Amino acid sequence: EMVSSDQIFRPLVIPEVFRGVLRQAILIERVDLDDAADNSWSDWLKLASIHLDGKEPPDLGQDADPEELAEAAEWIDQAVAAFAAKHELMSPETFSQLIESRS
Repeated sequence: EMVSSDQIFRPLVIPEVFRGVLRQAILIERVDLDDAADNSWSDWLKLASIHLDGKEPPDLGQDADPEELAEAAEWIDQAVAAFAAKHELMSPETFSQLIESRS
């Protein structure tokens, strides 16, 4: 009930949950979208890709260098921002700016 009705909870929490799922799938589990068809991460990665007009996440191997990790983190940030914008949610940064502008 709180998720569907609370005007503060939704814009802050839902994008961060999405970010956490993507970080786990891409940066921790290192899931490849091509290999994820039968994987529990598949739907999450596809959802993120849809919000980025089909741009797929970077494929990180276990030996990914810092530049590849930064690229993957940027892809995640872009996917979360697109998801939040489409669903009229806010990032914590955007919410903080809104609160400051009302002070």
